Amino acid sequence: MVDYNKEVEQAQESGAETFKPETGSYKIEILDEPIETEFIENEGKQDEKRIPQWKIPIKVDNINKSWFVSKGKTLSSVQKQLALIGKNKNGLKGETINLLVKYDGQRNEYTIIEAVELQKKAKWVE
Repeated sequence: MVDYNKEVEQAQESGAETFKPETGSYKIEILDEPIETEFIENEGKQDEKRIPQWKIPIKVDNINKSWFVSKGKTLSSVQKQLALIGKNKNGLKGETINLLVKYDGQRNEYTIIEAVELQKKAKWVE
């Protein structure tokens, strides 16, 4: 059973909304390094599934938000793009990135502009 009071308290304590990008472009300031966490799907049920993710404190449009990014399986995933930037910048804290979100008719495609050249140099282009 979900403890709704606890969930609301945790959300209020974090002081941040969740960032859920839709089609468009976003300038994102990364406020701190990612925290490894996991999303639990169907918690407490037989088909419970744990999905590794990063929780990243960010600022978008002068509003502090939390961005939950699932650990990627492909080199073009948002998480792997962020990892490449972090590797080349010795971390993500203090970085400003430009995120482009396009919808191809079936799913969203996420491109971090700052990762594009790094992907080419690393031969990460799929």
